[in-house]
Amino acid sequence: MFNHKKNYRKTIKQKQDDFRARYWNTSNIELAYGQSFSFNPVFSESIDSLKLSKTGNAVWLNASLGIGRHVVE
Repeated sequence: MFNHKKNYRKTIKQKQDDFRARYWNTSNIELAYGQSFSFNPVFSESIDSLKLSKTGNAVWLNASLGIGRHVVE
């Protein structure tokens, strides 16, 4: 059982290293969604009880261009 767990951990570690080596410094695009809130510290009695007001929803896009060996592939 010990050897099985040890080999399993070693296999997972190897797969993680291979993934990191293959996809490091590659271009990517991320799309995200979230809610925005605001608060007025003047009307809050203490920092422990902030009165948050929902001000809206937001969608944003993050993009990055990898530089290095993956750019020319």
